[in-house]
Amino acid sequence: MLPTAPDTTYPLRDLDDWLALLPPQPVRLSPMQVRRLLGASLPQPVFDEAAALALIAYQQRHKQAAYRAHRARRLLHAYQALVPTTPSTTHPLAAILALPRSDNVSL
Repeated sequence: MLPTAPDTTYPLRDLDDWLALLPPQPVRLSPMQVRRLLGASLPQPVFDEAAALALIAYQQRHKQAAYRAHRARRLLHAYQALVPTTPSTTHPLAAILALPRSDNVSL
């Protein structure tokens, strides 16, 4: 008869024993934690005055474009709610939307 190796495995009796066999839970980070982690690990750009002013001008242009698009859409919805059918061929909001735009960015 061949000698057998001693049995070193024990039955899993507790919930802790079962949980020890599971892989570890993934770390879930909030968006702010990811942002902080990336900010600490990636090189940060250095802003001088000209770059900061250019960034602000860019943001203002895009905010103004978004405001105009949203306002035009809201005006159109408001008009359509008030007057469901219009026999005219030209849209009454065309005069409002064709107003001269002021693209000057004030800083």
